Amino acid sequence: MKHVIIGFTIVLSVLVLSNAAMAYYSTPGDIVVGNEVVMRIRDNAGGYSVEERTKAVYERLVEILSYAPVNNVSVSVHLMKGNYVISVGKYQLITVDKNMADANNSTPEKLAKDWAKKLLPALKREKPNI
Repeated sequence: MKHVIIGFTIVLSVLVLSNAAMAYYSTPGDIVVGNEVVMRIRDNAGGYSVEERTKAVYERLVEILSYAPVNNVSVSVHLMKGNYVISVGKYQLITVDKNMADANNSTPEKLAKDWAKKLLPALKREKPNI
């Protein structure tokens, strides 16, 4: 009986600790793909709150995972109207402007490239292999 109680206590402890770890990754601006935070939206922009911007990115990710090819050349960073844009295939995912870069202690180009670098392997893990 002692072994059962000890085992139950260990399992319960692991569950509590894992929930605490997941809470760390569940801030409003986190974009999580394949259980990995691939980008963090930290500020409001264009009249949209962090939560609204995050929702828009998730909606685009659903479309990307449904329709876009995901391979080593499908994720790109390019300059559009003075801002860096991350695209997957023909789908634009997010625009990285100066304010977003400043909020992430980076430059727009570096932040976009860093996010794209983290995004590709996460998308590959999540994309159904049909």
